[in-house]
Amino acid sequence: MKSIAAKHFKRTSAALLITIMTISMAACSTKPDATENLISNDKKEKKIVNLFGPMEKSKPNATNAARNAFDRTIQMAEKELGLTIEYRTYTAENYQEKTYDDVTLDRVRSNMDDFYLLNPDVIQRLGSEGELADLSGLKNAENLREVVITANTVDGKLVAIPQEVVAYGLFVNADLFQKYKLKMPETPEDLLEAPLICPRQGLQKELSDWFQEKVDRLNIVATCNLAYNGAVLAREGLGCLLSFDKLADTGPDSPLCLRPLTPPLHSRLFLAWKKYAVFSPAAEVLLNEMKSHDSASK
Repeated sequence: MKSIAAKHFKRTSAALLITIMTISMAACSTKPDATENLISNDKKEKKIVNLFGPMEKSKPNATNAARNAFDRTIQMAEKELGLTIEYRTYTAENYQEKTYDDVTLDRVRSNMDDFYLLNPDVIQRLGSEGELADLSGLKNAENLREVVITANTVDGKLVAIPQEVVAYGLFVNADLFQKYKLKMPETPEDLLEAPLICPRQGLQKELSDWFQEKVDRLNIVATCNLAYNGAVLAREGLGCLLSFDKLADTGPDSPLCLRPLTPPLHSRLFLAWKKYAVFSPAAEVLLNEMKSHDSASK
């Protein structure tokens, strides 16, 4: 069953990539230029779309195994549509008292961004409140499997589309590992011997898939609602924090470092936008292309 699910997941991700590629190519066709009325500043025309998510934007030439189909989709959309998609990023340092879900709820309700990457529970909550736009008319939605459409449908309306996002990483106190000459953990076998600090919610399925039959042998010493609190425990050497990249401080003044996992442990969020949102001109360009596109792959 896991292999079948993996195949379906790869097929969906591939379909989304093909869709965006075709959208981008359509933007270069002979139809009227949809960007001609965009607002420009005095120096150089800027077409900016704001996206709120849990990670920073990857560099175009970065060789990072944690980066994924969504990053490549963003890069292709920017190149072909002439847009700049700016990431407004959640970090645990900036939101010490709020989880990522708490922050996204506030930002969507306050109409602070153009597009959002949301967790399933948030999608259901905002969808039931009537906060999210109906995406049922998107042509690229035709590529989604029925089970995905059902999971993201609220009150008869498709309100989000799946995107594969950044991989989880392991935040460890590098000073302590060097002091005691310990090997840095990165594989499932390595992590079985490490004291883990894990998110309280949302990671059970990913851990089960990644560790498979070894999941019951994990040494989970603490759980946390906030990545910031988990990072405090990791800095004190009480365990290794398993969390999204960028959610804990790994700067020069921090003893923490991020260890990528092998193979990568990916998670999935869902792209959505607010109902009746007032989009920037650049966001309107991207949104109109998505709405008008005839998908090349059914």
